[in-house]
Amino acid sequence: MDGRRRLAITTTVFSTWVVLGLFLDGWAHNAGKPEDFWTPWHAVLYSGFVAGAGWFVVGRQRDRRAGTALPVDPLTTAGFVLFAIGGLGDAVWHSILGVEEDVAALLSPTHLLLMLGGLLLIGGPLRRPLPRAAADPRWRTALPEVVAVALAVAVVGFFLQFLSPFHGAGVDRYGAGSTEAGQLLGVASILVTNVLLVAGTALLLRDRDRLPTGAATAVLGGTALLWSSLEGFEGAELVAAAVAAGLVVDLLAHRGAEERTLLVVMPGVLWPAWFAIYHVGTGLAWPAEYAPGVTVLAVLTGWGLHLLSRDAVQAPGLEDAAPAAPASAPPAAAAVGYSGT
Repeated sequence: MDGRRRLAITTTVFSTWVVLGLFLDGWAHNAGKPEDFWTPWHAVLYSGFVAGAGWFVVGRQRDRRAGTALPVDPLTTAGFVLFAIGGLGDAVWHSILGVEEDVAALLSPTHLLLMLGGLLLIGGPLRRPLPRAAADPRWRTALPEVVAVALAVAVVGFFLQFLSPFHGAGVDRYGAGSTEAGQLLGVASILVTNVLLVAGTALLLRDRDRLPTGAATAVLGGTALLWSSLEGFEGAELVAAAVAAGLVVDLLAHRGAEERTLLVVMPGVLWPAWFAIYHVGTGLAWPAEYAPGVTVLAVLTGWGLHLLSRDAVQAPGLEDAAPAAPASAPPAAAAVGYSGT
């Protein structure tokens, strides 16, 4: 196994280890487990980081002796440093100020530093993808990138879990007991989560020819399942909506659909399915206009993100419509469009 492939695989393994520890810790907080820095949940989280850091240091030394060391990725190095500082700061913070609860734990500066460092580490396979042929849609080579997208979306969603429609049953936002304020919070939860999932889908689609079958299903379904785990999988049936959206994206991508179509179809399938599942299981108590209106906004988000992408900035053929420089103009003047006075 060459060094680049080994690096991608080990990054995937250790990133998954750390993220699973993060979600285990989140579940423990939500379930009212003992609150302290020295807990089994923190042990899983930080042991993954320590093991990963140790492996990278030893592996780097081995590759340098063998003359096969890859160039250092400065963002990965920054990720290790930020995560280590965040972890030490977290221990000091808890020792002096105690353990944060609820939203305060998600907005803690040391926790956000851990998030930033973790995202830099998770993104390694995206910054340094494995070399593949122009069209090589195989899981063997695409897995590190697919996992990196899923973990990155899941981690950002973890820190925004107070705005998540997959985080518990949400009867105070969507059910019969919801107030207008609660319903508006539910609207915000869906729109914020939609941005995360659309962005993750767009990142996944950046290399369409090498997208393995089932990648969108894995990313959308996997992230929704992780978010659901934070409340002990309460309302886990809603994950089926994310899986359905992923299946449709995978099917259309396999048939050659354009990115803009996929980014519009994904939310267009996800949220009607989510509303239907929620209504059957719990009972949706929103005004009639809310669900279709939110779905339209979600779809427009997908379209808008496509318009902001690099490929959509210049419309096809637009460069051909530019007027040609006068034949008599000097080359330098024509290059800047100067026509004289």
